[in-house]
Amino acid sequence: MKKQSIKFLTMIALVAVTISSFTSCKKDNDDPAPVATPGTARVTIVHASPNAPGVDLLLNGTKLNSAAVEYLDETGYLTVNEGTQNIKVNVFGTSTTVINADVPFTKNKDYSIFAIDSVSKISALVTTDDLTTPATGKAHV
Repeated sequence: MKKQSIKFLTMIALVAVTISSFTSCKKDNDDPAPVATPGTARVTIVHASPNAPGVDLLLNGTKLNSAAVEYLDETGYLTVNEGTQNIKVNVFGTSTTVINADVPFTKNKDYSIFAIDSVSKISALVTTDDLTTPATGKAHV
């Protein structure tokens, strides 16, 4: 019963993080998110492991952040080349890798990668995002 409660709470947290990533306050600048160019896709990475420390995010060995990415922080959409790309999550400031995943990206698609679960069972959840405007009175979840 306790294990089911933890899984249920984890799922609720994941849904909350997903919903919060689609809603935000008005930004100070009006620059649009990067647009995928031919041969590229877009990806956002979200730290959703509640008891994990701050992390570094690496794409094909290149560190994406300068400060620790903390619980519920996200990168915003980044442009990546299509094809399989290596994503690593390291404990901040170390070479200790907690997630090492080769993720296939399709050109002109948008993705979210969530680092989920407790730190002892941390894993990556990859979703394909639908960023089209929903019909009036409807929403994408």
